Amino acid sequence: MKNRILPISVFALIIAFVFIACNSNPKTDATKIAKVDTAKPESKPQDPAVTATLLAQFNSLEKVFDNQNWMRIKDKDTTFLYFSRLNNFFALTHSYRMRKGDSAELRIDTIRVNDNNQIVWNWNDKGLILGSATEFTNSWSNGEQKVAFNKMDGSNLLLNINGDDKNELSKTITLSSFLVRSFYDYQHGTKLAFDKTDFTKKK
Repeated sequence: MKNRILPISVFALIIAFVFIACNSNPKTDATKIAKVDTAKPESKPQDPAVTATLLAQFNSLEKVFDNQNWMRIKDKDTTFLYFSRLNNFFALTHSYRMRKGDSAELRIDTIRVNDNNQIVWNWNDKGLILGSATEFTNSWSNGEQKVAFNKMDGSNLLLNINGDDKNELSKTITLSSFLVRSFYDYQHGTKLAFDKTDFTKKK
């Protein structure tokens, strides 16, 4: 099902993330936000060798992304990526940007195993297939686009798209704290020192 981008209040967003992170029913909670099919697959590959390989790849993805809120600054555009693993073979990624401090544009995408025992990330409506994954890097492609994440250190990732579009992602404050702080900054004209996003309330 094609994702939709939907503005929601900061408090509703916090509640939704808490529900998802606590492994509540993702089909119900996530659908309210972005109408995305996030039903957790109950089955797993029958071949023990395939199961072990896929599990190792998901573990490697988690070691790179962790359960962190990653900030990406490109020119004047600031976006965020949050990785949430729900079981051994299924994860959600939340891509969002703040709007006026009290709402956000949010996309919820899935990382799951397809019928061919490939790990597929439906990121921004592009089915990216995992090519390789280690505890420091992972690479994806769909025949037209190639995406790679490299763990530079504990606080920074390097995003490489098609070999020439490189951008750094920095670990920022926890998601719930960030959302509350964004609303505060918008109301009071303040901002975090590392954040270039303009949250200043307009007259």
